[in-house]
Amino acid sequence: MNTDEIYGNKKNISYIRWKELIHSINEFTTIGLNRESLYDIYYDSLSVLSKFPKFDKSAFFILNNSFSFELTITNPNNYLNEFNEIFDYLVETGDIGHALDTSKSININLEEKDEIQKNIFIVPLRTSKLIVGIILIIHNNRLGELDQLFYQFVGLFANLIGTTIENFHFKNELEISKSSLEQKIAMRTLDLAQSRREIKAIFDSVLAGIIVFDLSINKIVRVNPMACKIIGDSESNIVGKNIFDYLDYFNYSNLNDFPKNENYFESFLITKDKTNKQILRNITRIPLNNRVLINESFVDISKIKEAEYTLNEANQILEQKVIERTEDLQIIVEQLKEEIKVRVAAEAKIRKMYEEQKELNDLKTRFVSMISHEFRTPLTLIKSSAQMVTKFKDVLTINEKINYLDRISHSVDSLTDMIENVIFIGKNESNKYNVNNEYFDFKIFIDGIINFFQLNSIENIEFELNISNLSEQIYTDKRLLRIILNNLISNAIKYSKNNPKICIEAKIEADNLIISVTDFGIGIPPNELDRIFDLFYRAKNVNTIKGTGLGLIVVSESLQKLEGRIEYKSIINEGSVFSIFIPLKNENIY
Repeated sequence: MNTDEIYGNKKNISYIRWKELIHSINEFTTIGLNRESLYDIYYDSLSVLSKFPKFDKSAFFILNNSFSFELTITNPNNYLNEFNEIFDYLVETGDIGHALDTSKSININLEEKDEIQKNIFIVPLRTSKLIVGIILIIHNNRLGELDQLFYQFVGLFANLIGTTIENFHFKNELEISKSSLEQKIAMRTLDLAQSRREIKAIFDSVLAGIIVFDLSINKIVRVNPMACKIIGDSESNIVGKNIFDYLDYFNYSNLNDFPKNENYFESFLITKDKTNKQILRNITRIPLNNRVLINESFVDISKIKEAEYTLNEANQILEQKVIERTEDLQIIVEQLKEEIKVRVAAEAKIRKMYEEQKELNDLKTRFVSMISHEFRTPLTLIKSSAQMVTKFKDVLTINEKINYLDRISHSVDSLTDMIENVIFIGKNESNKYNVNNEYFDFKIFIDGIINFFQLNSIENIEFELNISNLSEQIYTDKRLLRIILNNLISNAIKYSKNNPKICIEAKIEADNLIISVTDFGIGIPPNELDRIFDLFYRAKNVNTIKGTGLGLIVVSESLQKLEGRIEYKSIINEGSVFSIFIPLKNENIY
């Protein structure tokens, strides 16, 4: 065999060797993150390294939680002791430290340590952020054969290994985050479903008939049980029909001409059997995105009208009797006086019933409007945030997902506060709330309330707390005091967004616990100060600031339970001060 044939065979063998190496690297990359464990990545990496020309043995030393390098795997797998000895030797010579400091691969000749010629290739194993390990490779290449290109090739594969390890960790973290997020979304979805059921329960329990009409499609979209009862038909038959199939015609374009809180009027309703019923009718316009909903609420006053008709008829008969019985005038006059008293009393009773019906209808209409407006915004935010997280869960960053979940949580807290105020008013009106006094540390109590607002408010609120002349323990109803302060501080934050500083002062004076809450917000118009404790009333200068009009009435009724009182003063665009006075007996204080 001649020289050309020998070199030709060597070239063919080298070509086949490199081809196998490239194929192994390609296969390593293709498998990617489909491996089940980090050990599989280490094992496959060493398998690829064994394909490099004259690479004899290799091992992974991985940085553990104690920040020390630990031998994880070798190829072949029975050289643990040999590699541990080599690693310790390279640490002593400083070669390992040099490779870590420079983050570069270096080649070491171990001829001085062993009688047999042996070369060690030290390759730092890097991720995008830090070094996570070291690869030691025992090879038989002469130093001249390891040129710069070969160094770079091995270094590139080491970087590929590091990237694969980093991606594997990221994949595991992402799957954990995904699982946690899916659980939170499921919980928020359940909360949203519960909120919808509660709103439906309120809608269905209103004693006035309610028909919701979509002006854009000219169809009835919702109807409550009371409306079905008055009409005498089922919900399935009513929904989808035109509003004027049941109610007298009204030009909704003139709805804005009605005076506020006075847009109720007498009308008639067409029942299922085509008879007309007299009703007291109220109309509310509800803009909702690209739709306009009309809320028609009404109360059946046909019986009241019948009573009025009966009364008028009785008066006519009475007048006729006076004319016909002039000869027995004295007796008839006395009889008439008694009958007139009865008629006047009946008429006054009927008028009172009529006015009460009007007032009840107006109150219920304002409640429904408030609920539909105040619940719609947080519910819309919850739904949109949940949809964003569900639809773009693979695209959003962790911070963006947390932001959407924070929005859902804040909206749920807002709904909970509104429901708690409504429940308190309901219990108070039915005398189901009993005062439950107890001893507690006021400083810890007020700090907890302030921390709650700082953690759950979007605005960066500055609180200034001043407590003087106050014992550590006080004796009063802790829950009622929390309700009072939550509403006062919530109002202070809500109406002072341009200057979010809240001052709270607490002291005991003349056996009274005195707490003042001061804000520097928009203030209350002087001509409206006398109405701020009316149910659902809100000052005209609140503009688009959200609110229910329940907070101060809850504060007032809570103070009545505690036999306390409230004082307040306010200046437009300068702020408001609300001070509460709760009597404390001497034996109630430590």
